[in-house]
Amino acid sequence: MATPLHALRRTRARGLTEGARRRGAPGAQDRRVAVIGLGGRGGALADELTRRGLDVLGVDADEQAVSARRATLARVAVADVTDPGERERLGLAGHGALPGAFPRTFPRAVVALGAGGLAGLVVASELVEGGIPDVWVHAPGAHRATLARRLGARPVDASDATALGDVITATLGVNDA
Repeated sequence: MATPLHALRRTRARGLTEGARRRGAPGAQDRRVAVIGLGGRGGALADELTRRGLDVLGVDADEQAVSARRATLARVAVADVTDPGERERLGLAGHGALPGAFPRTFPRAVVALGAGGLAGLVVASELVEGGIPDVWVHAPGAHRATLARRLGARPVDASDATALGDVITATLGVNDA
């Protein structure tokens, strides 16, 4: 017997969620990306993607991690992305941002929380469910990569920010600026 979870998995396995289908998948010309988690790997990735000419929003719940990136990123925010209201305020909910919030919905996000733990997979799942058409998650190892794919996110496992930037920009079809 199929449960709602099975139906969601089938939808995600086919590609985009229903909300993402209505909006359409992001094109390579849309250079906006949100990086969730600005610790070691995420912060370095945000800097690398900015260097490559992408329009990056850096988000972390830790004020110190955000402060460390204020000089290198045009847009940063202290936020708990596990909160649906915060995702909406940041333009990470796929339904449009709230008045007075970040002005536009981000078509893609990279989740780089912790050392590839389950928190990143949970956040990636929430972003996919919220309608973000293109979600990447740091998922080292075969088991986490399988979980990420089942949740509708793209698993990424790279040794450093430059390698991760190479993977993401190559897949997006974006050349260095």
